[in-house]
Amino acid sequence: MNNLKLNQLHPGSKIILISFFVLILVGLLLSMSTASKTVKIRQEKAKTLGVKYDDFFDEDDKFLHFKDAHVHLFGHALVYLSVATVFCFSGAKEVYKILTGVIMLITLLVHTYALINLKIPIEIVAMVVYTLLLIYMMLSSVIAMYRKEGKD
Repeated sequence: MNNLKLNQLHPGSKIILISFFVLILVGLLLSMSTASKTVKIRQEKAKTLGVKYDDFFDEDDKFLHFKDAHVHLFGHALVYLSVATVFCFSGAKEVYKILTGVIMLITLLVHTYALINLKIPIEIVAMVVYTLLLIYMMLSSVIAMYRKEGKD
């Protein structure tokens, strides 16, 4: 694995990877925006109906959330795998790669648990940590693409 370095990629390959990272960032922003608006809308509906927010969801809603959570987890896992694959060649220290991988695993599992069980604050915190880790991996990878050979 040490033979391939991101700074050895052709300019076209770098543009493709950076474009992919930009799309992921836009997707994360849209996801966060949609999630926060959805929570506010549900809170307002619960208030209008005169029920507690936690009681607003019936069993059908919870089952649909459970089904959606599986697809949701696979989507996040694919995004993570894509970014992590590039990050593996970034030249970051192995301890950072391991730490990032372990934290990401825990974060995605906690995020999915919170989504299934409608624990909105936990879901949001986990999503923020997930987003920050993705940004760290993408920035490290982009910096590695343009790092001079002697600065490893």
